[in-house]
Amino acid sequence: GSKVDFNQMTDIFMKYNCLRQATAFLLDALKNDKPEEGPLQTRLLEMNLMAGQTGVADAIFEHDMFSHFDRQRIAFLCEETGLLHHALVNFESINDIKRCITSSKPLNLKWLVEYMGIFSTEQALECLHHMMCSRSEHNSIEGGVILQRVVLIAREYSGQLTATELIKMFETYNSYEGLFHYLGAVAM
Repeated sequence: GSKVDFNQMTDIFMKYNCLRQATAFLLDALKNDKPEEGPLQTRLLEMNLMAGQTGVADAIFEHDMFSHFDRQRIAFLCEETGLLHHALVNFESINDIKRCITSSKPLNLKWLVEYMGIFSTEQALECLHHMMCSRSEHNSIEGGVILQRVVLIAREYSGQLTATELIKMFETYNSYEGLFHYLGAVAM
């Protein structure tokens, strides 16, 4: 028999605004996660993210269904649509990561603390400094959320990042509230 062109089939579904059907078709067609299917994996994720169907993209990531999509492109779309932890996992540039961790969009704190463990001491400190510096660009509530993130990360990785460096960081940004919470947590 003749081979079906997955792109053409997707085009037909999308021409009639049948995103759900296009998604179901591609999920089935791409179930083997082959390297040559990377562009179609990217397209499937893009279509759903751009249409606001973040649950579909979230499920694809959570079930680790695809590994050949354009990570940078999809990371930006995830960031735009509020799927920050998926954006962070897919970003490679430290600048993209720093921008994402200072977003005012919700981010699971437990997940973020674990995620920060993948970085070298220098990278982790660079991220924490960026977070502290960015607090002034946010309102007081968002700034408080960012400070909470910094304190939790500092507390978890105090040994690796050293108390001296972390205290110096809090003092650099005149964050005596952050210093108080950090010292209170590590002293216990």
